[in-house]
This record gives sequence, structure tokens and C-alpha cells, in this order.
Amino acid sequence: MNVSEEFQDVLSEVINIGVGKASQALSRLMDRLVSLSVPEVQLFTLTELQSYLEEHFQGEQYVNVRQKFTGGLEGEGVVSFPLVNGKTLVDSILEEESSEESEFGAVETEAIEEVGNIVLTAVGGAIGKMLAERISYNLPHVTVSPTIIPVEDSDPSDNNIYCFANTYFTVKDVDIAGNITLMMTYSNVESLVIRLVDD
Repeated sequence: MNVSEEFQDVLSEVINIGVGKASQALSRLMDRLVSLSVPEVQLFTLTELQSYLEEHFQGEQYVNVRQKFTGGLEGEGVVSFPLVNGKTLVDSILEEESSEESEFGAVETEAIEEVGNIVLTAVGGAIGKMLAERISYNLPHVTVSPTIIPVEDSDPSDNNIYCFANTYFTVKDVDIAGNITLMMTYSNVESLVIRLVDD
């Protein structure tokens, strides 16, 4: 699907502002500098997205904190870490010695769930403010998957076009890296972005 360069630029800027707020929240939580890549914003059908994920995120298990959002903007946000990185993050927050173990018990799951909630509500809050839209959030939940945004349980007859926005981040002086990913239908995003373009 072809969209204008202006549309892509505005959408990228909206996402960039959102993840910028998220990095500030994560930086305060970790008491360390968080560095971000430029958000990568692409449009995919569900089949195309599955192929993209298989091509770019193979050979690793990820712990994902998933959170749906509704209101003026609807979709799903995911904060994902390779399992070992996710465990390092949790150990750092809980002030425990790092270990080679990558298993998540109840305490670790609750801790990383809270991290994901803080990051994703920061993203949504910043985007909602910019768009002057109220956004509500479902409770976050944790999954383990071979990719950064699980879509294997999606309806194969889904013909929507999706805005897929992914930002890679690293935490300074510690072996923690991950992705902040948003997935929204193009039809939901289009009118909001057009409104910004016209302002």
C-alpha cells in the first residue's frame, strides 16, 4: 500500500514523541540513560507482517509485555526483550544479582509486567496528548514468543492494513536491550494523522 511521504513523516513524528516519553520513564526507573533508534514505521497486511517478523526476528525467544489500548487510538503496544535481557532488567529492578537463568517466576513476571505498563502508558499518553484523544488501556500481560510481537494467534482471514511501528532501545552500562512496538490498523490511524497534516 502506498501512502504519501508527508503521512509517513507525520506518523513517524507522532511515534517518535511517544517513545521518547517512554524512554524517559524507563530511564527514571532504571536510573540509567536509555538510547533509542529512529522509529521504523511500515504498513503491512497481517500476512506481510508475519513474513517480516520471521525474516528479521528469528532464532531468539522474547519475553513480551502486551497491552491493548482503546479510545481515540486503538491497537496494541508491546515491550519485548530477549529472555536473558528481560531477566537482567528484572534482576536490576529487584536489586538481585544477575544470573544465567532466564526463567520468569511470579515475582519476575509481575516486575516486567509493571515495566511494560509504565513504558506503554507513557507512549500512549504522549500520543494521546498530541492527538487530543483520550486513550484507555487494558491490563498488561506477559507472553514468551519467538518474535517481538506475537501474531500467530491472529485471524488468518484478517484483511486489515496495519501500521507497524518499532523502536529498538538500549540501556547504558548494562546488558539490556529491547523493542517498543505499536500495531494499529491503518483505518484507525489515517483520520488522526490527516487531521494533524491539515492543522
